[in-house]
Amino acid sequence: MRPVAFATLALCAFVLSACETPNDFGAAVQSNIAAQTVNPNAPMSKPPQRMNGERAALGQKRYTTDTVKQPENMETSDVGGSGGNSGSGSGSSSSTSGGTSP
Repeated sequence: MRPVAFATLALCAFVLSACETPNDFGAAVQSNIAAQTVNPNAPMSKPPQRMNGERAALGQKRYTTDTVKQPENMETSDVGGSGGNSGSGSGSSSSTSGGTSP
């Protein structure tokens, strides 16, 4: 009698577990679509941004011809100390210069 009761209880638990299934299947897809959709009813309180067309054209030309202005040389701050957890007791400092590379 016990195996039959156990099987019945297991079957009831299995059937009732199906009732707790969340109904948000596809929510990630719908969320991504909503995030990538332009709002057709966007507020018109802001005027369009103004831009200097000549500067934009020069910037685009520099971009397409790969002659973008490089940022100025920047150095990181010195990092040093008296060897906290290294065990050797010697501090380390590093300083790099160069900026960014394309």
